[in-house]
Amino acid sequence: IGITKDGRWFKYDGDVAKLPEDKWVEDEKALTKAVISPDREDHGILVFNDDGIEKIHIDVVFPVLHGKNGEDGTIQGFLQVAGIPFVGCDVCASAIGMDKAVTKAVLKQHGIPVLQAKWLGFSKYEYDKSPEEHNKKAEEYLGFPIFVKPANAGSSVGVTKAVDTDSLKKAVDKAFNEDSKIVLEEGVDGMEVECAVLGNEEPIAS
Repeated sequence: IGITKDGRWFKYDGDVAKLPEDKWVEDEKALTKAVISPDREDHGILVFNDDGIEKIHIDVVFPVLHGKNGEDGTIQGFLQVAGIPFVGCDVCASAIGMDKAVTKAVLKQHGIPVLQAKWLGFSKYEYDKSPEEHNKKAEEYLGFPIFVKPANAGSSVGVTKAVDTDSLKKAVDKAFNEDSKIVLEEGVDGMEVECAVLGNEEPIAS
């Protein structure tokens, strides 16, 4: 099942080589309108063929989706309502992990060391009331360069490195195009290290 950027769902029976660059959506002969049913009795996909609706049972879903509606708990919540098992984090963990500001707050509350980079977070509503004041606060507290990010978006979507006042204003506007809440972080020269963790009740780090 593929979901287009404008929210249409299709069962795709074409060449998988067309998936990476979204060329699958142009392969109309391989597309059939289809959705996952929220009805637990269906427990699967409803395919809208020319001669009627076909039901396809699902054992488990691999939600291979990035960004909004993919990693933020929304599709996970939908699958939970449908009673269909899925791979990956649950609704709560997905939502917390997606929101960069909430992630930092939750980790800190539980005594888990957070990246030592200083950071600020504020909503568009707060920013619009006094943009100059917020920009000045960011400059004085964080210093340049400042990385400006939407709080809820993919890891690189809407992210900008601001090096002065003018680029900071543009970066903030760009981030707010993606989300109503943003996070600003001081620049840190370092190396990124990632670690995969598997499991539920007893997670195991690689």
